[in-house]
Amino acid sequence: MVTEADGHMSDFKGGPFSIYGLELVASNHHIHNEMVEVLNRPSV
Repeated sequence: MVTEADGHMSDFKGGPFSIYGLELVASNHHIHNEMVEVLNRPSV
């Protein structure tokens, strides 16, 4: 449904989505790269 709605899915590193993976980021294509970037920032 996400891709049919012009959304984007990946793992937390921005790699391809896999049903066997442990992580999933789903968003629209406008903010997807920024979401992946935030998820990969070192925690303070």
